[in-house]
Amino acid sequence: MFKTASIASAAVLAVAGFAAPAMAQSISPAGTSFVLSGALILEQSTTIECNVSLNGTVAADGSSATITGASSILGSCNGVITTNWDNGTSSVSFPGSTIPGSPNSCKITGTLTSSPGLTIS
Repeated sequence: MFKTASIASAAVLAVAGFAAPAMAQSISPAGTSFVLSGALILEQSTTIECNVSLNGTVAADGSSATITGASSILGSCNGVITTNWDNGTSSVSFPGSTIPGSPNSCKITGTLTSSPGLTIS
């Protein structure tokens, strides 16, 4: 489960700039725990819609966020995909990006919403 959780967490980190130290972005509120949840469609050998919940924590200084756990994620794909973060809805959307996997590539589509709301500036 932790290997597959990296699919969504890597995607979330990529869109939000959480993992990009060269960018001076800030996440607020700092020092808070959050949950990203919603439905994702995962396509590999078959198509599955599943409810996903990613638990995370924003660093005390707001410079980064870490996904600490996950549930309902299936598949054997791993990699970074392009996603979109929306401050207005505090959500990350997966536009059907494809990442490598075994036995086939994986395609992820859907939206996860943060609770409490996060802002990236």
